[in-house]
Amino acid sequence: MFDAKSSLETIKETFDKSQPKQNYFDRLKDATGSMDVSQVTWVMQQKEVQDAYNAMMDAFRGYLFERMKEDFAAIKTYQPVVDDYINAVINSAQRFGEHTKELESENERLKQQIAELMNNAK
Repeated sequence: MFDAKSSLETIKETFDKSQPKQNYFDRLKDATGSMDVSQVTWVMQQKEVQDAYNAMMDAFRGYLFERMKEDFAAIKTYQPVVDDYINAVINSAQRFGEHTKELESENERLKQQIAELMNNAK
């Protein structure tokens, strides 16, 4: 899956006019253009194809989000979900300190258990 940096690099590549455009879906049309409906249906139901399609769609959603997130957030209808997301990230970030303290306590407890087991094994 693309991260934000990969998505931004991809957007830059999209607008780079020095690169000739290639229609990648021409290969798909060439490969499937002569198939009948039953063949296409069978091919599209294969796990390998579905997994590749889902990965492509995840990357595409990331690309669109990075490209259009400011416009998306400016639309009043979508502002509540944007606010919910931002608030969830902020709340999670604030809880990270608590999580770290819990891990430290757990590590200390495990160290004590190890020490007790080692003492009992002697």
